[in-house]
Amino acid sequence: MNITALILIGASTGGPGRIYSILSSLERHFGGTVIIAQHMSAPFIPSFVHQMQSITPLPIVAVTSPIKLERGEIYICSITSRLSQKEGEIWLEPMEEGNYPYNPQIDLLFSSASHLSP
Repeated sequence: MNITALILIGASTGGPGRIYSILSSLERHFGGTVIIAQHMSAPFIPSFVHQMQSITPLPIVAVTSPIKLERGEIYICSITSRLSQKEGEIWLEPMEEGNYPYNPQIDLLFSSASHLSP
């Protein structure tokens, strides 16, 4: 597995400011992987990604389809997503939008992480 540290951030109102603080403190050589689930409508995600990309040297990816996680990258969930393992690799997979009161659904992301093998 190529992930050394997996950091999950779930936020709602007030979250973007805190996320800004966290991401702006990460240096280019940061070797972990960050996944962000910010309660935000999908149409606003591209501007959020652009804003966050301006404050960190690390690549930021808006997740719109299944993607294998890589070290040193930041992933922002466009919709409710879950983590899974395939052949020793960790994947982030968007789910069809369900009848959730908030999207992306933070609880589902964190719950899926608890099922990953070390």
